[in-house]
Amino acid sequence: MGEDGRATGESFAALWQQLDRERQARGWTRDRLARRTSQLSKQPYAEKTLHDRMAQGRRVSWDQVVWVVRALELDEQSWKRRWEQANNTRHRDQDQSSSQPTPTLAAAEHVISPERRQSSPPSTTSNQPFWRSRFAIAASGFLAGVAVTLIMVWVIDIAWLSNDRSQSLSCALVSSPAADVFLTPNDPEPLFIKQRGDQITLPIDTPATVATNGDRYRLVRTSRTRSGYAYMREDALTSAPC
Repeated sequence: MGEDGRATGESFAALWQQLDRERQARGWTRDRLARRTSQLSKQPYAEKTLHDRMAQGRRVSWDQVVWVVRALELDEQSWKRRWEQANNTRHRDQDQSSSQPTPTLAAAEHVISPERRQSSPPSTTSNQPFWRSRFAIAASGFLAGVAVTLIMVWVIDIAWLSNDRSQSLSCALVSSPAADVFLTPNDPEPLFIKQRGDQITLPIDTPATVATNGDRYRLVRTSRTRSGYAYMREDALTSAPC
C-alpha cells in the first residue's frame, strides 16, 4: 500500500478517508466495522461515532484509532507513524499561522510609491460639496447606531447566559470510551475530549440541537469556554443523579 511513503503532509481527514476506503474494499458496512472494533477493544464503539469521525475527519488520539486499524487488519506500526505525523503537521501549521506578523499601517505606507503619494491632493474639508459632508455625517450616525445595537445585543446575550446559569441543571455521565466536546455542533474539531465516567451538567429545559449531518447534540456546562457552555453528542451521555 506504500503507507510509509505517503506519511508526510497527510491530514486526519485524508487518513480517515483511507480507512473508510479500506472498509469499503472489504465490503463491510460502518456498523460492521464499529462492532468489530468494539469486540477487539472490549469497549462500546458506536456506529454513529465512527461515521462522524470518518465524515468529518476528526482529530482523535491514537489509542482510539488503533482499534479501527486492528479491526481492518492493517499495519499497526505504519499507521501509528502516519497518525503521529499528521498530529505533528497539524501542530506545526498552527504554530506557523500564529507566528505570522500582522501587517501594520506603517508597513502598508511603504507599499505606496513616493510618486503616488506626491500626486495625491491634500485632503480638505473646506472644498467638500455640501451633500458629501451631509452624507458623511449620516454615515457616521448609522455606524454609531449599529455599534450601539451590537453592544445591546451582547449585553442581552450575557444577561441571558447569566440567567440561564441560575436555571435547574441535570446531570449525566459519559457512556462512551471517549466523547468530543465542541464549541458548536458543526465544528470540525473538538475543543477537548471527555472520558467514560466523567460527570456532565446540562440545562434541563434546553432541547437537543440537530447538526447538519443529522446528529443530535446537547448543550452542556463547562468552564473552558467564555460563555460557560459547549456541545456534546446526545448518544455519548447517559442520565445520572446529581
